[in-house]
Amino acid sequence: FSRTIHEANMALFFMLLGLLLFLYSLKKKSFLILSIFFFGLSTYTYHANKLLIPLFFLALFFVHYKRLIKYPKNILVVSFFTLALFIIPFVILTLAGQVFARAGSTSIFILWPKDGNILHKLYLIFWELGGRFIAYFSPPNLFLREPQEPSTIVAGNSIFYPFEFIPWIIGLSYLV
Repeated sequence: FSRTIHEANMALFFMLLGLLLFLYSLKKKSFLILSIFFFGLSTYTYHANKLLIPLFFLALFFVHYKRLIKYPKNILVVSFFTLALFIIPFVILTLAGQVFARAGSTSIFILWPKDGNILHKLYLIFWELGGRFIAYFSPPNLFLREPQEPSTIVAGNSIFYPFEFIPWIIGLSYLV
């Protein structure tokens, strides 16, 4: 995605900046406000971050809970209001059905068969998902063909450059 400058890059940037500022806030408390601000921006830049960032932020909160409750009250209050600045519109858009609208069309659950017993349905869903997984991670798809999604096509380029095949094989053999 980075070759076509998609919003996924911006979401990753804001997420990593939020994480960096959160880690800095463990030393200098005022960075917590900026951290929450950039985590909040990240949730509005890419669909996956609408689910990932709240879970990631909650994990950070629970891991560093003892440190966070010792922060000065004014920083905690401003941080709470910064968080509310992003949560309130998110909740309103969720109730209006706009936040997770794309998830309904891209979810793996739309592949769930309508008829048959549960074992047959599980077999079909795993067959479909397994086939898609194998097709996506096949060497021709990764190194030779252009992506099939129109928004990700960069003429003449596949997901990886062809010269990256050898390090890819070396990495796979190392993992195995």
